[in-house]
Amino acid sequence: MDAYKTIAYELWAQTDDKQIDAVVIPTGYGDCLRGIARGFDDLYRAGAIERIPRLIAAEIFGKVGRSINTDPIHLGPWPTAESAAFSIGGGFTTYQAVDTIKSHGGDAVVVPESSILATQLELARSEGIYAEASSAVAVAAAAAAYRDSIVEKDDLVVIISTSSGLKDPAATAAAIAAMKRGN
Repeated sequence: MDAYKTIAYELWAQTDDKQIDAVVIPTGYGDCLRGIARGFDDLYRAGAIERIPRLIAAEIFGKVGRSINTDPIHLGPWPTAESAAFSIGGGFTTYQAVDTIKSHGGDAVVVPESSILATQLELARSEGIYAEASSAVAVAAAAAAYRDSIVEKDDLVVIISTSSGLKDPAATAAAIAAMKRGN
């Protein structure tokens, strides 16, 4: 997980001393989420940032959000289904994901399956980015976070893309075929 700390360092270096308000991260077991939190913790302790950004777990089955609200913490199994965002699927989360969200004042946003590939295609069409479906979940979660006032319109929100769409081009091809059929 410590390797993921460098994501926080890179974000800090690339934002020219602007305060990042939130970071949206595709989340399965929470390794990347935890590593980014550790990186921001380091930056905060070093005095490089005034506050740690809000960390938002972008997820598909709600396992992190559900686990946050259990006492004692229940990590799963939670209900699942087939998903184009298979790399963040699964019925279990981890203590590290739940602890990171709780200890850093974060949140978890669930994205419905119906919006994953549509978001992936829109991201490709509007930005020229071919993100893997799990990364498209983060984009859709950021939009939902704005809509639900988890973040404000003037906040500096960073969305993490963890993989290229080349990881699963068959899912994209199927979505395009369905769009052509009018589904």
